[in-house]
Amino acid sequence: MAKLIQVRTKSGNPDRTIRDLVEGNSAYAFLPSPLIFPPMYMLRGTEELADKLREKLGDSASVEVLQDIDE
Repeated sequence: MAKLIQVRTKSGNPDRTIRDLVEGNSAYAFLPSPLIFPPMYMLRGTEELADKLREKLGDSASVEVLQDIDE
């Protein structure tokens, strides 16, 4: 089942890293995000995507799995 994943940046610009992970897999997608600073990304993906984001972004962002979403 797909998950709603929220990524809040703390430092730097993780946009490229996030885009590379999301655009490389058709099961993942960007969802509309509020225009706030620092940037926040809302994604549809899996626990695996959340784990990859945590690994790649480290301390520069917080990654939370918020809820299951229907596909």
